[in-house]
Amino acid sequence: MVKWMVNILLRLAPDRPETSAQSIEQSLLNSPSIPDLMEEAEALFAQLDEFSLLIYRYGVPASTREHLFTTAGNCEHLLVHVNACKY
Repeated sequence: MVKWMVNILLRLAPDRPETSAQSIEQSLLNSPSIPDLMEEAEALFAQLDEFSLLIYRYGVPASTREHLFTTAGNCEHLLVHVNACKY
């Protein structure tokens, strides 16, 4: 994931004025293309989604899961809870 983020930053970051065109071209040749990065992003999203489900299923106690499920429609209650957690 970090490698993907670095590749995205290399694609998005502006080139410095003193950088030669040859250097810019070489760096782009050595990095993944935009379609490849998009494909990687979709795969990463699927992996992170699965990981989140595993954490929720096995890392969150059942009582907490039940509490989150039953209070999902009660936004004011959740807002009070979130504000209580702020620093």
